[in-house]
Parts: sequence; C-alpha cells; structure tokens
Amino acid sequence: MDNAFGMLTRIAVPFFFVSSSFFLFKKDFSWKRIGNYCKRMLMLYIIYSFIYVIYELITGQFVLSTFLIRFFISGYQHLWFLHQSVIAVLVISIIIRLTKRPWLLYTIALVCFCIGVMILTYYPLTKGIPIVEQYRHSIIYEIVFERSWIFYALPYMAIGYYFAKNSFLKKSVSVIGIVISYLLLAAESFVGVALINVPSTVLWFSVMPLSFCIFSLVSQIKLKGDRNTLSLRKLSTLIYCIHLLIIYLLGYFNMPWHFILFITASGISTLYGILVIKLSTINYFRFLNILY
Repeated sequence: MDNAFGMLTRIAVPFFFVSSSFFLFKKDFSWKRIGNYCKRMLMLYIIYSFIYVIYELITGQFVLSTFLIRFFISGYQHLWFLHQSVIAVLVISIIIRLTKRPWLLYTIALVCFCIGVMILTYYPLTKGIPIVEQYRHSIIYEIVFERSWIFYALPYMAIGYYFAKNSFLKKSVSVIGIVISYLLLAAESFVGVALINVPSTVLWFSVMPLSFCIFSLVSQIKLKGDRNTLSLRKLSTLIYCIHLLIIYLLGYFNMPWHFILFITASGISTLYGILVIKLSTINYFRFLNILY
C-alpha cells in the first residue's frame, strides 16, 4: 500500500509547509519580515546548492544545463522545499495585500491543489483530456510538477496562513478528523497504487484534511518546562539540508537494508547539526551560523 511510505511519512513535508507559514504570518503583516524570511531561505538554498554541486562535480554527475533549470526554476535536489516556499510566501503575501480577501487565497490554493492531484497523481483517470496531454508533453511539466509551489507549497502554506488568523479546531474534532483522514488515506493509497496504478504518490486528496487536523491538534499541546525551541529549529534545519549528502555518501557502503541506512544517516546528520551549532558559538567559527 504505497509501500507504506505514503501512509507513514506523506504528512511530513506538508506539515513543514503549514508550520513555516503559520509562524511567519501569525504576527501582523510586515514586508520586512517577509523579506527576511525569503532572504534566509534563499541564503540556505544557495549555500547548500553549492555543497551539492561540489559533490556532483567530484562524482562526475554535474550537468550545467540541468543544474540551471533546477536551481532557478524547479528547485535543486531536495532543497526544492526552500526554493518553492519562497515563491509560495510571496504569492500569499501579494494576494492578501492586494485583495484583502483571505477566502480568495484559500479558494485559489484549493483549486490548485485539486488540479495538481487530478493531472499528476490521478493521471490515469485524466489521460486523454487535451489540455492535460498538452501539459504533460510540454516543457511546463518539467517545471511545474508534483512538488512545485503551485500544487504543493501554496495549498499547504495557505493552511498555515488560515491558522495564523483563525482559531484552532476543538481537540476532539481534530482527533476525529485525523482518524477519518488516515482511513481515507489508507483507502486512497490502496485504490491509487493497487487498482489505478498512479504514476506518483506525492499528492493525495486525503493528506490535505489530515494536515489541517494534525496541525490543529499538535499546536494546542502544551509542553511542560522550558524548551529551547530555537536550538531545535537550528538542528532541524541542519539535518534537513545535509541529510541527502550523507545518504549519497553512505550509498558507497552498500548497506543491506533501508532501515539501517535511515538510522545511520539520521544519526550522522544529527551529529553534524550538533557539531555545527556548538562550533558556531566559538568566535573563530561564528561564520558557521550561515549553515542554519
């Protein structure tokens, strides 16, 4: 059933989009704050893209034309999250500031999401429709795909904006919504993978309400004691940005099981993050803070 991948982890990236948008927009609107967010994301994107380019050059995998298209348009490597989130944030900001109508943002985001699911995940059902075929066989398909801002980042960041300006659901309602959404995801995964043979499992209809309910519930959980959330943010950023390079390097050891690779890569990435954070507190290594 989607190799259990979508069932267990499909919520991860949407949750990051929702939470990033929530914390960015929960305060009064400020172009300065929007600009600082975009500059930080772009700085991380450029720095880590350079690191991955070095790896590709060393291994002979670097192709300039491919790199330029991905870096500027679709997003390079797994760093597409940084690239696409900047675009989505700017689009949300422009819509809200120009129209003053949040409902318009939610409508646009939902329509984009539904279109993306139907022409990408459920392509076997929409195959043959002229406009869909024109899209699938054009250069646009290489640029606007499953993980693009229009089908992925914008819809989920719109959820973050909604919660930044509105109350959370009742906890009981959130729990019920999570259960129902997971059951729908299980059914959708089975139908899509086993029966329809969908070409992609990135976008699912059921993940949208699942993300909505999970974020609503998690955001209302009160943690006891002091929590150094800033350090956690730094660490999570470092792990995210470097983990794919660690996986690439571990690939040379031919590990027998994906689970072992996952545990090893997670451990090394975490150690990397802790080391960078610790070193950046020393005067001679303060420049390392650009890595997070």
